[in-house]
Amino acid sequence: MKKINKLGLVTLGVVAIISASACSNNTSNNAEIVQNNNEATGVVQNNNEATGIEQQSEGSKGFLWKVENKGNTVYLLGTMHVVDKTIYPLRPEIEDAFNAADYLGVEIDFTKVVPDELAKLLTDVGNYNDGTTLKDHISAETYNKVTAFLKENGLPENSYDNYKAWYASQQMGNIIAAKEELSEVMGVDMYFMGKATNEKKPVIGLETFESQYEVFNNFSDSLQETLILQMLDPDSLPSSTAEMAMDDILKLWKTGDEKALLEFVDTLHWNDEYFKGMQTDRNVEMAEKIQGYLNSDKKETYMIAIGASHYVGDSSVVTMLEKQGFKVVKQ
Repeated sequence: MKKINKLGLVTLGVVAIISASACSNNTSNNAEIVQNNNEATGVVQNNNEATGIEQQSEGSKGFLWKVENKGNTVYLLGTMHVVDKTIYPLRPEIEDAFNAADYLGVEIDFTKVVPDELAKLLTDVGNYNDGTTLKDHISAETYNKVTAFLKENGLPENSYDNYKAWYASQQMGNIIAAKEELSEVMGVDMYFMGKATNEKKPVIGLETFESQYEVFNNFSDSLQETLILQMLDPDSLPSSTAEMAMDDILKLWKTGDEKALLEFVDTLHWNDEYFKGMQTDRNVEMAEKIQGYLNSDKKETYMIAIGASHYVGDSSVVTMLEKQGFKVVKQ
């Protein structure tokens, strides 16, 4: 399988679902997206081979932790946003944690999306509105790589001219992921949102569309250009932004290899601006919300399903909770 730059994959994972949802003209509401996802992964619940999903003989281990305080329980599930069909089924402990939860927490709650409003938001934040175009913000060499990519994929060469560089990189990532037979619709978080919708389990968003878009919107032009290059020409980047075959990334999650996950997260330190925006700042805000659930007097149970990279490392959600005195137990 083709190698994909690690940084590019992680960046794609954060907002690929958002971009695809906002730009879809065929989806009337997000409930339909979640329902479609549930049907696509229905084999997990009923082992219906007619769905065409090739199951593993054993469930994917993934990454799961448990925290308890004041009668409250929080399960921390590290997910993959963009996967292929071999990721399922999941091990019983993950399914049991979901079943025990009163609430499902995710980065973005897709069950309440209004597509037209989201598309308008994306137009406002993802397009240049100051009279400039993409070629004014990236080098001529990089712009030529963008137009070549568009041409190769049967799109007009000026298709991305009004897009900010970060958003152009996301659109290219969606095309690359489709060619690799990866799907955000089958992502682990989307799978559980499908289950929550069917079971009428409340879904809580730890972040908003605005906050995730703003992370990218605040990146410097040079960093945004790097986001494009990692999609189109990763060999032109420093060796610190190492590559990993998608098969290896899926294997990492399937086997629950925390050491490999930590090594993966460590590569994101290649750029301080990137790591602060994508990891540290977001981890602080999500950890604070999780602390609120744990300190509540309501004695409730939550499953918090967010990207696995947010749960390991010195500035991870798990480390932040431990520093606040909570006992986080690997499951």
